[in-house]
Amino acid sequence: MVLGVTGGVGAGKSVVLEFLKNEYHATILMADDIAKTLLAPGGEAIAVLKERFPATVFTGDGEIDREKMAAFIFQNPEKRAEMNGVVFPLVRQYICEKISRSAPEELVVIEAALLIEEHYDEICDVMWYIYSSEDHRRRRLMENRGYSEARIRAMMKSQLTEQQFKAGCDVVIDNDGSLEDTYAQIKENIQTWKDKMER
Repeated sequence: MVLGVTGGVGAGKSVVLEFLKNEYHATILMADDIAKTLLAPGGEAIAVLKERFPATVFTGDGEIDREKMAAFIFQNPEKRAEMNGVVFPLVRQYICEKISRSAPEELVVIEAALLIEEHYDEICDVMWYIYSSEDHRRRRLMENRGYSEARIRAMMKSQLTEQQFKAGCDVVIDNDGSLEDTYAQIKENIQTWKDKMER
């Protein structure tokens, strides 16, 4: 089973992923972590970017200088699109290779903020939207990550709306209640999928 997990910032996706890993021994593939690996010195993505981006956005050690890169792509929006055009296909290729090497009975979970936008429904058997209200998300981000109201507002504005997330996913996991309630929804949906596969 290839399960896609997405949701807005602060929705509590990590709680769902941890449960899937502990309860079902799921292999978790996080798009952001894969991108960081590909952008590290020696990674496939950074080699391409060095040919297309000015040397000033890289450190002497060959790493991306995050502050300088952020400033550069803010001033040159077409370069952000170019960077994503390099990184996103390589992340997807990495994920597809991992899936092809997994055992038939294995649960592989793909977590990506852009799961819907990048058409991961083409490789996922089922897509889950982890829902949490804006108030809950805002409180989590302030308490757990120390984000400012302005930063939270900007992050939320840049993501899909609740309606868009729901339209792009097969299942909604409501993560506004207790952990036990969230876990019960996960178990129910995994069992539903197993029953479907056994029919």
